[in-house]
Amino acid sequence: MVNELIGWAWAFATMPYGDDWRERRRLFTKYFHPNNPSANVPQQLEFVHKMLVQLLDDPDDFLGITQRYACYILEIGWDN
Repeated sequence: MVNELIGWAWAFATMPYGDDWRERRRLFTKYFHPNNPSANVPQQLEFVHKMLVQLLDDPDDFLGITQRYACYILEIGWDN
């Protein structure tokens, strides 16, 4: 219920087990395979750098910044 209220119903880490969860888990393991953890390092470093700069500039907007950057996490997965 909380996920729906904050707009994170898509996040498989907190969703109940079922068909939607299995589909998201399948996609996650496909693009973030544990045997190749370094494949996304450049994107991860860019993501962290930009997010930290924004957090230093405006720490009071932590929730807004983290919500905006949630899309980058998905982008890393789909760009591979």
